[in-house]
Amino acid sequence: MNQRENEIIKFLQAHFGHWIKAQELASYVKVTPRTIRNNIAEIKQQYPNCIASGPQGYKLTKLISLDTPTETGEGRTAALFLTLLKHSQAGSDLYELASQLYVSESTLNSDIQDLRKVLPKESLRISTKKSRVYLLGSERAKRKYMISLLYAEGDFKEQLKLSVQHMIGYISLSELEATIQNCLKNNGITLNSYSLYNIALHFAISIERIHQGHAIQTNEQVKDIADTPAYQLGSEVADNVSKRYGIPFNEKEKEYLSLLFIGIQRQGDDASLLGNYVSPNIISTLESVLKSVEYTYHVDLSDRDFFIKLAVHVQSLYYRAKYDMSIRNESTQDIKTAYPLIYDISVYISSLIQEKLKINFSDDEIAFIALHLGALLESQKKLKNPIRIGLIAENYHTIDQMVRERLEATLGKKVSIVDPTATENTDYDVMVTTSRQTASIHAGSVFIHPFPTSSDLLKVQNRVLALKRKDRIQLLYQYIDRFIAKDLFFNQVDPADLTPLGLRKQMVSRMVRHHYVNRAYLTSVEKREQMSPTSFPSGVAVPHSVTLDAKKSGVSIMTLQEPIKWAQYPVRIVIMVAIDPRESQAYNTFFEKFVEVLSESVNAKLLSEVEGFDEFIFKLKSMISAQEA
Repeated sequence: MNQRENEIIKFLQAHFGHWIKAQELASYVKVTPRTIRNNIAEIKQQYPNCIASGPQGYKLTKLISLDTPTETGEGRTAALFLTLLKHSQAGSDLYELASQLYVSESTLNSDIQDLRKVLPKESLRISTKKSRVYLLGSERAKRKYMISLLYAEGDFKEQLKLSVQHMIGYISLSELEATIQNCLKNNGITLNSYSLYNIALHFAISIERIHQGHAIQTNEQVKDIADTPAYQLGSEVADNVSKRYGIPFNEKEKEYLSLLFIGIQRQGDDASLLGNYVSPNIISTLESVLKSVEYTYHVDLSDRDFFIKLAVHVQSLYYRAKYDMSIRNESTQDIKTAYPLIYDISVYISSLIQEKLKINFSDDEIAFIALHLGALLESQKKLKNPIRIGLIAENYHTIDQMVRERLEATLGKKVSIVDPTATENTDYDVMVTTSRQTASIHAGSVFIHPFPTSSDLLKVQNRVLALKRKDRIQLLYQYIDRFIAKDLFFNQVDPADLTPLGLRKQMVSRMVRHHYVNRAYLTSVEKREQMSPTSFPSGVAVPHSVTLDAKKSGVSIMTLQEPIKWAQYPVRIVIMVAIDPRESQAYNTFFEKFVEVLSESVNAKLLSEVEGFDEFIFKLKSMISAQEA
């Protein structure tokens, strides 16, 4: 399937279940309607019964999975790295290596060059001396790169797993995982499948290396590891594996394997963990950090249970950062996209923790903090400004009370029910009445029967939801007009010879010139960018300060003629956000919806192609209306 057909499917999926005219599709992918018809025919051949055609246009009837094909040679790259890792001290003979990997010598040399390109140059390198090839670097750097291979997209992880199983053919990798898992269970520890596989993989490599007579012999120190709970746990697991497979692990092997258990704590009472597991420095740091977050973002983080769980997590995080270890969070990108405000507050929390504890950690760790924060904020959710229903019902044998109870049971906290006949309750959003005469007099009122049917209740519910949708759209429209500034709009900028930093400098410079921010704002924007890149897979980047520190609120828009590589994603539209801390509540609502709209690649593409500020605002409002429908 070609790129255009992929774009067509994405557009139809963004409007799933709705008819789309050929002309609209043609406009989107910049071809003629005739070409669209040809492309649709090709797609139908590959995915029968997934696209319906008719006078109204086209629509998807089933979702289509657009899998990205894996790169060629991934399996060989995994096998090559593992072999070099296994023989990193003695080196590998080039001719024997080619034979082991079932490739020609020229293909092997090409694969070595490919591996050189992806290795972290500052810590690992491949050296060739005569007919031998060596993997050079510290043991810790090799293990760190090993973990990075597990993070790869597509089938790379599976290729790696197959290569490891082939390497240790006399031992079942699944059986090794079970041996390690049983030992951990005996210590009251349960790991997810990813973490368990990661540990088993490292043990498998050590086993094979020792079996080949290449146990670690180095003077490199793993500082203070012997005094940690991780070393005790790692040694116990190593002793169990040694007993099961007859493989002796020396002290150096145990030290490095113990790094895999950094930050893994036994299950127990959270309150006791706080006193026995979390250091006073971590506790005082976190108390200070959360106070600053409450002041900046106006959120309540005083929940004791939340503090205990987060403190235990930060202690584990501290150990991982200290020993340069990391854990994988497979939901990181989903969290960034679906909960941008929660993730952004978590970035701020992380920035303060890193400064105060003098450590560094990854996006994955920030996403784990976001999960803690999201759980708390979700539990605190309260409905703001419920719809006020003016209820006029038959006052006979408590019918009015029964109707009120039925409405409250159906609509819950979405509504507040008042008596419009009382002088103090003249302000309401919609009237609900059991009187046809009253309903005919008051425009927009809803008539229900004295004994409300399910249809009556559904009718009231739909009316309430429509009013809430209308109020929310009007509020978002107000925020768009209030925050997105015409004097900060850059239209169709040519990114040739520019970098993402160059674009950010341009946008901050104009913000300074129009008195939205001061010159120090760029430093704060760059700090935020270094902590976690603000680009999204949809093709949008949303750079902003790590704190709310603008003189006045404003959003700068820059559309690009061509995409520019921003971290790992090609970006075609840049949204720089500056918010006055006094407007943080409004910002929270605006920011979440804005990112939600732009996280759809179809929306980002359409907005990036506008020819002016007014068209941008019109399309953005239309997209918000469609999403709120």
